[in-house]
Amino acid sequence: MIDLLGLDLDGTLLSRTRQINDPTKQALANLIQKKPSLKVMILTGRSLFSTLKYVQELNELCKKPLVEYFCCYGGAKLYQLNNNQPQEQYKFLIDSRQVKTVFEIVEQHKGLFLAYLDKPKAPYIILGANQFYAWLIKQFWYKQRCEYFKNDHLTDGILKINVYFACPLRLKKVYQIIKRQFQDTLNVVSFSKHLIEITHKDGNKGYAIEAIAKKQGLSLKRMAVIGDSLNDRSMFEKVQYSFAMSKSPDELKLLATEIGTKTNRFRFSSLVDLITEKIIN
Repeated sequence: MIDLLGLDLDGTLLSRTRQINDPTKQALANLIQKKPSLKVMILTGRSLFSTLKYVQELNELCKKPLVEYFCCYGGAKLYQLNNNQPQEQYKFLIDSRQVKTVFEIVEQHKGLFLAYLDKPKAPYIILGANQFYAWLIKQFWYKQRCEYFKNDHLTDGILKINVYFACPLRLKKVYQIIKRQFQDTLNVVSFSKHLIEITHKDGNKGYAIEAIAKKQGLSLKRMAVIGDSLNDRSMFEKVQYSFAMSKSPDELKLLATEIGTKTNRFRFSSLVDLITEKIIN
């Protein structure tokens, strides 16, 4: 009943240590054994550079090109893997004037502005607004992959913006400001009490999975997705079968056809097993 399975990475396919664990590998192997023609698509907020290694790991695990298409930056960019090399299929950049306005709002409220540039090599992340937070991130996390924000970056093209606040109340206020100002032109998603993700309005996972359906001549009624956060909502709304992880927000669970019950290392594999048993053929 399904021809394609769409998977989020963090909080879904990946374990808490950001690995594809053994129960997940076994569950996927069983799924592919039952339907060898099944394709898997990765849909993530991560960059190309940190997504590609998991795509390659899945393909090596199954000893075939299981994952041909994947989208990054929350859906702002779609790739096709050809001879193990990613080829861009489309991209949605945030308007430079909108980027500048968002930066000014975040700076005014003392949050961290982190944006992903449309660049094939490092530094591809820019940091700014709260200088202390930016320094911490550069020193202890992204290091050589990032640099501090300059107006010149506005012409480089920005795919996604992440906004961080230590104070939940301040984040909520900024989320409401940005959402209200750009509700018709940007996707503004509040992930948690500390994080907002911003992309072009068409740069979302729902658009990506619909684009693949058209490109491959597949029916959305024969697709399933698994996710755990609100930026998965757009793909949940597109396909026939949607599976929410056990700790997903209630808003996402309301859209799901099935909800996971496990919170241990089997939390993802148990949903894949459910697909294998009930809806694959």
